[in-house]
Amino acid sequence: MDSIANKNISYGLGLIFIVIILTIPDILISLTLDFFHFVWELVVELAHMLFEGIETVLDNLVEELLHTELHQTQVIVFYIMMIFILPIIYFLLRLLLRKTIRLKNDLNVLVTSYDPYQFSLYWDSISIQRKIGLFLGALSSIYLASFFFM
Repeated sequence: MDSIANKNISYGLGLIFIVIILTIPDILISLTLDFFHFVWELVVELAHMLFEGIETVLDNLVEELLHTELHQTQVIVFYIMMIFILPIIYFLLRLLLRKTIRLKNDLNVLVTSYDPYQFSLYWDSISIQRKIGLFLGALSSIYLASFFFM
């Protein structure tokens, strides 16, 4: 496909999206919040199941290998899990910091460019992954803000 066809498809999808937003915003917001809530519950439940599975396996291993009592086993397993979890948390926090700085720079570019032509140039220059990331970041922020303002 040539770029004109791609632009026509993009404009058509944008127009359809704007019409949907203007005609049924309450249903769109409700569906978006329900979707994010479902994904959040799924992720939390899977993380909990994974944690319980790892904890059970470690409990059995420590109890069998070291012949310890229940309390001693729990303490040993706790410290073993902390050895593996703390570096992951550290790297996730560093990643969050980098993403926050990048999002702040993106928002500064969007806010300071009042010219629609500059905004269009910026929007065309970023990759589709960045566009999706900005969109999902905005939706996630709105979802999390709904806990505080509703």
